[in-house]
Amino acid sequence: MEILVHPTYLPNIQHMAEIYNADSVLFEKWDNFQKQTLRNRSYIYGPNGKLQLVVPVHYTQKNRQYYKDVKIAYDEDWRLNHKRAIKTAYNTSPFFQFYAEEILSIFELKETFLYDLNIKCAELFLELLDDQTTFKFSTNFEKNSSEFKDLRNE
Repeated sequence: MEILVHPTYLPNIQHMAEIYNADSVLFEKWDNFQKQTLRNRSYIYGPNGKLQLVVPVHYTQKNRQYYKDVKIAYDEDWRLNHKRAIKTAYNTSPFFQFYAEEILSIFELKETFLYDLNIKCAELFLELLDDQTTFKFSTNFEKNSSEFKDLRNE
């Protein structure tokens, strides 16, 4: 099965399961960025319940941008906050110590574009799962894809 998805920030289990079970993955690159989606946010469960981690971006509704062109804002040190939150939430979880170094290495990156950061997240998790799924990048936007199972809106 071939799927079409948006790369997301720290992908959730459902997202990774779809990618892991696919024969090949096409990552959407050419659609307009939409605010308040998993493209720049993720949810984790900490000691006090559900916690939202958001990557701040430079984006306005007036100047629509392709997803691939959205820049990450580094005005505040969100990477340190996300790193601390993950450590606090999962430090006592089974096997965290075995994967912590690789997972936390994401926060050492200083990618310019959100899309690139999200691709690095997907690559990292696929590597940790020892998955051999091949992926490609879209070359243009297709509203309806007949070749791929479209999971962009999930």
